[in-house]
Amino acid sequence: MTLPAGVPQTPAEALEVEAARALPLTSFYDTPANLAASRPGDLLRKETATEYILPEGTKAQRILYHSVSADNKNVVTSAAILLPSGSPPRGGWPLFAWAHGTTGVARQCAPSLMKDYYGSRLSEILKAGFGVVASDYHGLGTDGSHQYCSGIAQGRDIVYSVKAARAAEPEFGKGWVVGGHSQGSITAWGVAAEVHEQDDPDYLGAVAVAGGMQKDRVAAMYSTTTDPRNGGLLVMIAHGVKARFPEFDPASMLTDAAMEHYTDIGTKGGLTYSYAVYANVLPNTLLKPGWENLRLVQRWFAEYVPGERPIRGPILVIASTGDTISEMDGIEASVTRACRAGMAVTFRKYHDLDHSEVFHQSIPDQIAWIRDRFAGKPSPGNCPAT
Repeated sequence: MTLPAGVPQTPAEALEVEAARALPLTSFYDTPANLAASRPGDLLRKETATEYILPEGTKAQRILYHSVSADNKNVVTSAAILLPSGSPPRGGWPLFAWAHGTTGVARQCAPSLMKDYYGSRLSEILKAGFGVVASDYHGLGTDGSHQYCSGIAQGRDIVYSVKAARAAEPEFGKGWVVGGHSQGSITAWGVAAEVHEQDDPDYLGAVAVAGGMQKDRVAAMYSTTTDPRNGGLLVMIAHGVKARFPEFDPASMLTDAAMEHYTDIGTKGGLTYSYAVYANVLPNTLLKPGWENLRLVQRWFAEYVPGERPIRGPILVIASTGDTISEMDGIEASVTRACRAGMAVTFRKYHDLDHSEVFHQSIPDQIAWIRDRFAGKPSPGNCPAT
């Protein structure tokens, strides 16, 4: 088994690559003393950020804000705010809330602690005239365990980031849309469900790219996958279950081969490192039989799988036949489930694009769909008759 060309092949090389792009974890990310006196969505701290590689003229700042975890605990979460060059349009910059894909589960894996993260993913969004708030998710950057792929936890992080961003930056307009890739796709579904419960009239819709499979399809994929990148992701899932349910024993899910580097994944490095650590191990040998049916894993899946909760507003779902990390048939199963529940889903299929390519190649479609939401155009979806 070999990793794709251009991906570091050893853990040491991966750590060097991650260190080269990293920014220092400063006291800005520490939990402030006034958290208990604040409310969800309150802005706790902000600072100008000048270290990011972004389109010329982009203004950036970091914020710290009050959020709520999946187990209803008050937590602090960090985010970045990015504004396009020039003056905002009449009514303010249309607000795009970015839900990032997997970067890791260790504290240093926050996108706001990476020089090149936003420019490589959000440049076209900024050039199209959208202002951005990009949550790191709690436990990335900030102190505390990252509840990896919990649609509830990350959904709340996004919803409250929007409130905090408006407090930090008066140039944002009224409406907002969420968009995410991979883990961020699960988050986008979670945002739509969270807004359904909170009833935010300014919310306009969600974009979910390359993520959000149904449980049976996830289990089937991981039992047969030969993509070496999936090994590290499986160990991150165990970390996510443990973060969400502290009583969970990861050794009940993972084999000895997986447990050998379990602690390293949570402390030493991020996504690139996780790829390299498990590159020479078949992903399906990292899981114990029946892992997906463990009681706490099932509870974790209930927050991971789209369709467990009703959503508000329209959603654009994008998937590709060439994706071996979030397979299209599992995403299509989520779309079918949502359609049967009467949700306004637009599903667009791409062909032969991998997990990263489908995000980048679909950006024009994403931007066009988002523009229509801000223009007030209806989006009934393209669900087949049922």
